[in-house]
Amino acid sequence: MKDLRIPLRRVSVNDVEVTTSIVVRTPEHDKLKAIQDITNAVGQFLEHTEYTLCERDPHGNFWPVAKSTTTILAEHFGINRDQLESEKVAILQGLRAAHEENCR
Repeated sequence: MKDLRIPLRRVSVNDVEVTTSIVVRTPEHDKLKAIQDITNAVGQFLEHTEYTLCERDPHGNFWPVAKSTTTILAEHFGINRDQLESEKVAILQGLRAAHEENCR
């Protein structure tokens, strides 16, 4: 797992350059990046074929399910979309903090 480092401020102390930073851990983004090629290919295939996803009820009948391609892929590949969103918020908060610190 790679950490996302967002630099806050760069200062010189006794001719030594020091940078403070915020570290954001992004395990879901890392997981998504690792499978990006396959999810893009599968997603394009599904969109191209204009598929209809169905589920079977207890009586053996098939019923269409209204799910986006993104939701289907996330469920299949085990991507937690809520966690992904939380990571995005953390990244944005880090960028805002870096911007505020650098504007002082």
